[in-house]
Amino acid sequence: MTKERIGMALWGLVGIALLGSSIMKLIGGEEVEAMLGKNALYLGLIELTCVIAMFLPATRSLGFFLCASYLGGVIATEWINVGEAPIPGVTLSTLLYVGIALYRPAAMGYLLGGKDKV
Repeated sequence: MTKERIGMALWGLVGIALLGSSIMKLIGGEEVEAMLGKNALYLGLIELTCVIAMFLPATRSLGFFLCASYLGGVIATEWINVGEAPIPGVTLSTLLYVGIALYRPAAMGYLLGGKDKV
């Protein structure tokens, strides 16, 4: 198995987790309504848009940045509002960054100030 395939598999895991989360937010439910209130629908749509952008080959890089930004918001919200360790957000974010590093190493160089273009 090549590095690219492992990177895509990690992206797929993150994508499946975010897709499931967005569907739960779009369908709604008592637990989701109690936690997010009226914002559940908007967050579900934003999350679904990020996942779609990540899985389309033409917008894959944009999808990575959108998902990374969304997960940053998840980490901040869990840490500040819930007061617990943001383990799910950190785990998904780590898998996303490791996946991009394996799938397209030039993207990590670009993120860290490298001269390689994505």
